[in-house]
Amino acid sequence: MLKKSSFWARQTRSSVTYHSSPFATPSASLHTLGIISSDAENNQFSSSVVPPVKTPPAQILTLPLPPLQKLYQIPLLIHQTYKTNTPFSSPQVSLSPPERLQWFESWKLQNPIAHYKIWNDDEADWFMQTHFGGEGGGSDLGNRVYKAYLKMELMVMKTDLLRYALLYVYGGFYADADTTCLQSIEKWDGGINLSSGLGKNALSSPEHLLIVGVEWYPNYFSHVNSEDYYKRLQLLQWTFAASPKHPALFALLQEISNDVLNSTREYLSDRTNVEAVGGPQVFTKAVAQYMSQYGDALEASFSNEDAATSTRSKWFETSRVLVHPMYAYNARSSPSRTKWWRWLRDGLLKRRIGKFDFVDHHYWGASKQGWKFT
Repeated sequence: MLKKSSFWARQTRSSVTYHSSPFATPSASLHTLGIISSDAENNQFSSSVVPPVKTPPAQILTLPLPPLQKLYQIPLLIHQTYKTNTPFSSPQVSLSPPERLQWFESWKLQNPIAHYKIWNDDEADWFMQTHFGGEGGGSDLGNRVYKAYLKMELMVMKTDLLRYALLYVYGGFYADADTTCLQSIEKWDGGINLSSGLGKNALSSPEHLLIVGVEWYPNYFSHVNSEDYYKRLQLLQWTFAASPKHPALFALLQEISNDVLNSTREYLSDRTNVEAVGGPQVFTKAVAQYMSQYGDALEASFSNEDAATSTRSKWFETSRVLVHPMYAYNARSSPSRTKWWRWLRDGLLKRRIGKFDFVDHHYWGASKQGWKFT
């Protein structure tokens, strides 16, 4: 549920808590970040923007932005990426697969109070150049992030870097285009009080919060996969959430940029290197290193046995990282939803949605039409 503070006003029409100001980060709003500006006379968003590095795509100028709400420190802002940002009204664009439209729609249907944004390729380029390009870089990271983005030849690599950059600048919830939202993002605290632990550690910052999910536990797949990384715990990054300016994302952007700028184009054009450049291996490492600064050990806190009790989240209150169990963001593969007797009990046409069944992942990237093969 959404949490109340002294500057939030309770709305009588629902139990949802609204933030008093429109979309905000610790130091800037959408207006100062160069996305849109408002017209005070008619309360509509006008076409004027803070001058960016280059002219922004027209679609960015028409964002209807309601007052944003928050799940603790994370704004209810959903980011997805696709070749068009209007898949719902662009019949000329062939969605692949056809059911992808339902996947997109699920995020809107399950989250009517959240702000939902699909970033297309032009907007992604504009965002990266505006916030990480130009002389001085336009951010604390300098222009190395943008240079790395330009050097990447594979769109899937660019998309990995883009998701971290979007959540670093704006915060919110990121979801790949091949995911289905099963439950409102308001429930992604798992019923845990994410305000616990504040003030116990002088190093922790109350405005930083990270919500992630386990892709697999240590040695969970080692019996069928011999690669070393299958022996280690891995977090997924097809869906995750973060507060703006999160230090783990800052470090992640730094590491990926340095790696890319020191790599050959041949290496970067090899699809087998995608996951090692900006995928879940790098993401897991960045989160674990961030947590270790506060004495929280990510991998040592989990074991293969956790897979048997995949309905348990772990809240690391010192580093303020919430880790959801394996299958929380891959619910369609969860043993609780695939055993035949559960299918009979819950009905073949209506599978039961458990407390931690947040997202279905359809693994379109691994299909013959996905990024691994095309």
